[in-house]
Amino acid sequence: MLSRSSSARVLATCLLSVVLLKAVAFSRSERLVQSTLEAGNFSRSLLWEKRIVAFELAAKRERPPIDGILFVGSSSIERWQTLNSDFEGLPVVERGCSGSTLAETVSYVKRVVVPCRPRIIVLYSGSNDIAEGARPQAVLDSLKRFVEEVRADLPTTRILYISNAPNPCRWALIDQIREANALIADYCVSSREVDYVDVFTAMLGADGAPRAELFVEDRLHMNERGYALWKNLLDSYLKPVALAGR
Repeated sequence: MLSRSSSARVLATCLLSVVLLKAVAFSRSERLVQSTLEAGNFSRSLLWEKRIVAFELAAKRERPPIDGILFVGSSSIERWQTLNSDFEGLPVVERGCSGSTLAETVSYVKRVVVPCRPRIIVLYSGSNDIAEGARPQAVLDSLKRFVEEVRADLPTTRILYISNAPNPCRWALIDQIREANALIADYCVSSREVDYVDVFTAMLGADGAPRAELFVEDRLHMNERGYALWKNLLDSYLKPVALAGR
């Protein structure tokens, strides 16, 4: 039989072992969480999940119009407050997600795009990818994956890709933005999978710089003049396709 002092030492050793094991487990868990955060997976998925769930609930609550026009992409879509009035008479649906990249938009196709079963998809996304360090080729690759995901369930849906805009606050990235636009424009011509809507050129002034009057104070997002320009450029694509056969 162990003496009282020996028992105390054994108990203390056991307790110390438990503490050390928990410390090691916590350290491993902490490193795992940190690495996940650094990879962007955990924080990004949490950031968008609430928005995606809201889209899913909205689709169940009030089914999107048959053969609708689905606007999907980043903040320039979500912030388009006059979307319905700008395209009055057309069955438009907004599914923008501020801050999202084109790579992330691909992962939402099954949950957000397919349930709407649109006749036309208007996509604006890609600039955020470049701002986060993605190369122009990677943006094109994401668009190709987006098209593949859509075609798997919606083989006849028309896709319109709005070119990346020349946002003044991202002018330092203009070479990458131009390259991404050029790659995507060539892809649209050669593949015939997507129509390319060039807003980039119209958003530049005679001096070749972004037209400041099209943007709000943050020099990233557009004001009503910017959206009016987009609306006019999209009209020639949307109305003939949307109204064909009606």
